[in-house]
Amino acid sequence: MRRTPFLFLLLLFLISSITVFGINKILIQDSLIQLISTEKHKEDKLKYYLNLVQFLQHTEVGLSVAYCDSAISYAKQAQMPYYYFVFSLERARSLIMKGSLDEASFTLHQIESELTDYDSDKLWGHFYLVKNLAYITVKDYANAMDNGLKAITFLNKVNDSLALSKAYNNIGVIYEYTGNRQKALEYYLIAQDYAIKLDNQDMIGDLYNNIGIIYDELGDNRQALNYYYKSLETNNRLTKHRGMAMAFSNIASVLLEMERYDESYNNYFKALALYSQNKYKPGVASIYEHLGKYHTAVHNYDSASMYFNRCSKLYAELADSYALAVCLKDMGELYLIQNQVSSALHAFKKVYLFANKGDHFTLRQEAALNLSKTYYLVNNYKLAYDFQLVALEIADSIAKMKMNEDLKHSELQIEFRNQTRKYESELDSYKQSQIKADKKKFTERILFGILFLGTLFIAVVLFRNYRSTIHLNSRLIKQNREIEDQKALIEISNVELLEQYTFTETLLNTIPNPVYYTDKNSTIIGCNKAFEGISGRRSEELVGTRVSDLNLKSMLSCDTTKLFGNPGKNMVRSDGTMVYKDKKEHDVIVYRQGIVNADSRLIGTLGIIIDISDIKKAERDLQNSQKKLKEAIAAKDKFFNIMAHDLKNPFNAIMGLTSLLTEQFDKHSKEDLRQFVVLINQSTTNVYSLLENLLEWARAQSGSIDIHPATFPIVDIIQETLNLFSQSLERKNVSINIDKTEYLVYADKNMTKTIFRNLLSNAIKYSFNDSFIDIKLDKADEWLYIRVEDHGVGIKAESIDNIFKIDKPTTTPGVNNERGTGLGLIICQEFVKLNGGTMLVQSEPGKGSQFTFTLPLVM
Repeated sequence: MRRTPFLFLLLLFLISSITVFGINKILIQDSLIQLISTEKHKEDKLKYYLNLVQFLQHTEVGLSVAYCDSAISYAKQAQMPYYYFVFSLERARSLIMKGSLDEASFTLHQIESELTDYDSDKLWGHFYLVKNLAYITVKDYANAMDNGLKAITFLNKVNDSLALSKAYNNIGVIYEYTGNRQKALEYYLIAQDYAIKLDNQDMIGDLYNNIGIIYDELGDNRQALNYYYKSLETNNRLTKHRGMAMAFSNIASVLLEMERYDESYNNYFKALALYSQNKYKPGVASIYEHLGKYHTAVHNYDSASMYFNRCSKLYAELADSYALAVCLKDMGELYLIQNQVSSALHAFKKVYLFANKGDHFTLRQEAALNLSKTYYLVNNYKLAYDFQLVALEIADSIAKMKMNEDLKHSELQIEFRNQTRKYESELDSYKQSQIKADKKKFTERILFGILFLGTLFIAVVLFRNYRSTIHLNSRLIKQNREIEDQKALIEISNVELLEQYTFTETLLNTIPNPVYYTDKNSTIIGCNKAFEGISGRRSEELVGTRVSDLNLKSMLSCDTTKLFGNPGKNMVRSDGTMVYKDKKEHDVIVYRQGIVNADSRLIGTLGIIIDISDIKKAERDLQNSQKKLKEAIAAKDKFFNIMAHDLKNPFNAIMGLTSLLTEQFDKHSKEDLRQFVVLINQSTTNVYSLLENLLEWARAQSGSIDIHPATFPIVDIIQETLNLFSQSLERKNVSINIDKTEYLVYADKNMTKTIFRNLLSNAIKYSFNDSFIDIKLDKADEWLYIRVEDHGVGIKAESIDNIFKIDKPTTTPGVNNERGTGLGLIICQEFVKLNGGTMLVQSEPGKGSQFTFTLPLVM
């Protein structure tokens, strides 16, 4: 059995935890490239290629095309045509996402000509799905709908749930773009059902965004924001930067409509940062346009004009004429607000001329209305009236086109349902005809047998009757009676056998464990419902299949020599693992018993499977717990050895100083005595601090600390702690820069004091004299980030990993040779975790350290 490489498992972990640990997307990309370069198994190498391509489609789509080309070349060389078509289709998809539509069209045409010689419903389904995406991109919604329905027809045949989810989503997009929001929402919800069943977070994130757009267009701001935030959370978890940017942009637009201007502005800039980071110019241009609208809404017209100019320049570079025309319309409306009528007229004319060349009816209607309004302002009432009439005519045309479009969509839907029903009807007819044919053959065989036996019997009777008609009359009568009795007994036996078979079948089906029975050649002749469940196939499909041919594990065909060696007496047990229909590996025990006839010859076997996955998991969990317990005990032993050493040093210092004072008190000057007292005070302070931290840590480890969360201003805690260290700050001439924004947090107040006291103590200890300490507060979503940053000695990179480890307490002398134990930071991390937060550290030797922890924010 092939093992999944450790690096791949690590990669899956990195992808799932990327937002928590802030891992750069380059790490995932490099890891996949390394897996591709080292993997020897052809199919696994191509699967890694597919993971890389699909990852790059969301992060750097241009690079995904290059890796598609590499994968296509490798698939050709490996003579794996299925993967050749898979990567050809992914290449076309990447080209569409990149905006290279001509090259994508050529690629799809080439795939279609080659795919006709390769019979695969799944590949045809994916081919039509990519064509559907291409037509949506160029706004050809009639062809997009046609290809989407074809994709669903093929994908239903192979039950490809993920692709079906995408297809239903795309049809929802078509309905949305053509104004049928109710139908769009229906298809999005169907797609969402598929995605949730598959737990496909990638697809779920896209669907949340699409459903949010529908609610947005329907004017339900609350539901729209709810789905946009869900989309943002899912895309953030998957590090889909474009999806995150789109969610930020949509959230900002709803907030702008709700006149929550500051929040709207912040979200637009988050979207702009992500689009800029990924060098996605269409996204950057759209945000520039939104920012222009934002500044127009808040009456900041100079900034609005700047962003509209940036937007128009970028759309011109991208040769997106339609988007450029929409931007010019927005600029014209801004000119009207500023009473720059001639500039507005110039912009609206350009928009109208562009819209008049193509089928951009809505844009042409808006341009006509704006021209009518502008001409009215310059007292040209004739042209104002003319353009008003044009706008009304266009509105009438749009209404007619929508009616025709709805009709066409309905016809396509009816055609799709008819095709599906026809396919299902043909399949049912085929199955029924097969069942009838099998029954007919069975009946003919029985009738032939009966006829043959009857003919033979009659021939014997006639022959014997010919020889002794008279003498055997009475005997024949008797025999006839016996035959009738035997026939009656046979009929009774048949009924009893049927009852026994029904009883046995019912009994087997009540057994919760999978049971199967075979002939002596290990060919399955029956099984119970539980076995059907794990194999994913019906009993009728399993009959005639050898155990070794099933998509389970070869261990089911256990050592039959033991069964033949002593038929009917030896029960064979096999322990191992088995892959069920859910594609998961289960720990099982398989018992197999031989079935013998009256001559004690083996005629078959009976097997029962017992799933012990939970027991095995519990054993593994127990072993892991024991291992962790041993490691924890060893770590604590090592820690207490270190603590004993750290406690001993200050006590030795105190004992030495007091001994000198006792023996030679009168020989020392007052200044000497003062220095002794200062040294003794420092040593006792260190011992007290160490014991206090040690007690707090021990209480945390034993679970005896009660957490009492409450709502309080974090600034109060900061100010109170600063007062404790006023003398220390004065001695080193260290100043404090503090953010005094009054944020409320929900946490244990005493624990928060301990955390901040330890962090500020460390910052003062390691700050250079005459320097400063920054205390900053930042909020993000539902968390407050508290940052304590000093400008001092810093921490070496190799020491940072150990500062929170109990068995490797790390401490560095302070600027004035102050000593510590390293326990304070460990306690800080424990208390932050108990309050639901996290703690991070950044440092550079010679420049200082930055400690950041989070607490729940009260909104």
